[in-house]
Order: sequence, then structure tokens, then C-alpha cells
Amino acid sequence: MEQLRTTTPAGSLRPKYLFILAVWSVLIGASLAWNIRHETDETLSKAFSIAQSHIDKDIALAKWVASHGGVYVAPTAATPPNPYLDIPNRDVVTTDGKALTLLNPDYSLRLLHESFDRDSPVKSHITSLKPINPNSVADPWEKDALERFEKGVKTVSEVYASGGKRHLRLMVPFFVEPDCLKCHREQGYRPGQVRGGISADVSMQMFQAEERKQILNQIGSHGLIWLLGLLGTGGFYRRERNLDAARKIAQDQVFEREALFRNYFELGRVGMCVTSLEHK
Repeated sequence: MEQLRTTTPAGSLRPKYLFILAVWSVLIGASLAWNIRHETDETLSKAFSIAQSHIDKDIALAKWVASHGGVYVAPTAATPPNPYLDIPNRDVVTTDGKALTLLNPDYSLRLLHESFDRDSPVKSHITSLKPINPNSVADPWEKDALERFEKGVKTVSEVYASGGKRHLRLMVPFFVEPDCLKCHREQGYRPGQVRGGISADVSMQMFQAEERKQILNQIGSHGLIWLLGLLGTGGFYRRERNLDAARKIAQDQVFEREALFRNYFELGRVGMCVTSLEHK
């Protein structure tokens, strides 16, 4: 009975290793995508933390000014009297003849932002659905955020592009506190109501260089790992192909000897007998 050949054809190895390589590539690609997403999220987290810290600082300052009923400063070109503050004693003169004007919390923050936000990567804005100051009129995004605050939303944020650069904008509500009613009572506010919001706009350019560096590192390391896997897969493929080739040669030699031996029986004129030396 003819012996069956057991070698694997070289052509059948190729699909097997192509499949292994495809799976390896998908795994490396998925890992790279996840790490790139992680770097992007890390940049967003940094920008969010800066925006939140900036807003927290502004709210703390506004509360401090409100707790003192406003602060008096000498009027200058940079700090003119607030034309929208209609309360008694807005402008006073000290006993030694020095003129002072009262800054309420919102006006204090606005002057602060105008003085320091010009060259800062973080810009702030105070707004309201019922603004007294025309500079506090909400843009469409702020208007939508303010309406969501009145429905109970705590923060609103977005990432947008401007001039080819990414920005994060974060906004939180201002709530009416008893100290606020000195300036806002005539608007019909009650303590606890949302009277407006404050936003911080952070340019993410300061983080993008580091983000690009980390992403390039991830691409390089994943590319190296993928290449090592490719080389390893190729090495195993060549090894298995060489082993199959060696097995094929050995089997061919066995078949040749079997064929030669069979010819002795089938074509030879000399009878042959196989016996055993053991006797019972």
C-alpha cells in the first residue's frame, strides 16, 4: 500500500502567515490609535484644568469684591467710572480731596481681563441673558450655554479651531448671592438664581508641540514593534518552509527506495522469501 505524503505545500504556508501578519498589524494599529487618542485627551485635560483654574480665580475675586460691597479706586483712563452702575455713592471724594470711584465685581473682572488677557493664552468673558453692560451680550454659543445653566447644567465646553489653532472654551454659571443684589436687585433676581456666566478660552497651541512630540514617539515605537513582529513572522515562515522542504526531500528518498524494492518483487525473476530466525 502506497504511503501518503505528509509535507505541507509551500503555497499553503503563505496564507497562514499573511493572516498572522494581518492580525499583528491590526493589533499594533489599534494600540497606536488608542495611544494617540490618549495624548489628545491629555492635551484636552491640561487645557481644561487651566480654564477651570482661571475661572475659579475670577469667581473668588468677584466674591471677595462683592463681600466688601465693591472697591473704591482712583479713576484713570484704565479704570474709568462704571457708566452702567447706577447706585448712590458711586463716586466719592475723600476728606483730603482725592476722587474715588466704586468698582462692582463684574466691572472689576472686566477691567482685569482687559488689562491682562491681551497677551495671555487664556481669554475670559462675563456674559448674561439680561446684561446691563452691552459688552456682556452673549454670543450664540454663550446664549445656548446660559439657557442650559438655567436647566441645571453645571458646565459647558467645546473645542473649536480658529486660525488653524485649536481652542478650548469652558463656561460656568454665576449664581445670585445676597451681596449681588446691591447692583442687580432692579433686574428682579433672587438669591440662588443664575444671573450669568463666565467663560475662559484657552489656546491649546502651548500644548500642541508636546502633543506632536509624544505622538511621533508613539508612531516610532509602534512602528519598531511592528517591524520586529514582521521580521519574526518572516523568520518563522522561512524556518517552517525549510523544514517542509527537508521533509519532502526525505520522503521522496523513501518513496524512491520503496519503488525500487517493489520492482524487485514485481519484475524480478528470482523468488524472494522473508522469514524469521526465531523458532518456537
